[in-house]
Amino acid sequence: MPPLGQYSTLEKTHSLEFLKTFHGMLEFESVTEREQMFDVLQAAFKHNYLEVSQFAGDLGFSPSSVYRWLDGRGLPHKAVWPRVVEWIRTELETVIARYRAEIKAYAASGDD
Repeated sequence: MPPLGQYSTLEKTHSLEFLKTFHGMLEFESVTEREQMFDVLQAAFKHNYLEVSQFAGDLGFSPSSVYRWLDGRGLPHKAVWPRVVEWIRTELETVIARYRAEIKAYAASGDD
């Protein structure tokens, strides 16, 4: 993958701030309402921060079910919400680390 340019770095920096805030919210706030779960799924997958196929495979859901949830046609059973939130939170940590490394590499390159 080629190194980031200034515009991509700007986007990654803004995304990183969002992801850190989102991660913190998931760490300290419980998801108890349907609207909250829908919102969490939208925030996690809408901008391709996380991959539906990996999520589905890791948690044993069909990708078509996940896409239905993202389209607002149902949600996973409430009993699995804690697993869903934990998976998203853990995956966000990986994305945050990757974004930090990409931004750091750009800064170290000296490009402006």
